[in-house]
Amino acid sequence: MGLYYEYITGYLYSISEDKFFKVYDVSQKGIIAGTNFQFPLLTNIEVLVGNFPLTKLVVQKTAKRAFVGNKKGHIFIYDISPVNIFLLSK
Repeated sequence: MGLYYEYITGYLYSISEDKFFKVYDVSQKGIIAGTNFQFPLLTNIEVLVGNFPLTKLVVQKTAKRAFVGNKKGHIFIYDISPVNIFLLSK
């Protein structure tokens, strides 16, 4: 499991063994992530990442990127712009 809180946007990024990458708007108490589409901030979406449990989360704030690793060593790179989250590279 991994967590990252972005204090400027108020978003909490989460990964876990259930294979989901989730983004919560802490002030709205809802999930705000989307895949390959732009969704309104209050849309409840979870991003399924690969076929194996997620184990690592590293966020690069300046480039707005999240690096998500799974148990098999695969790395997924996500754009975590404020309104959008989508897979950039695997």
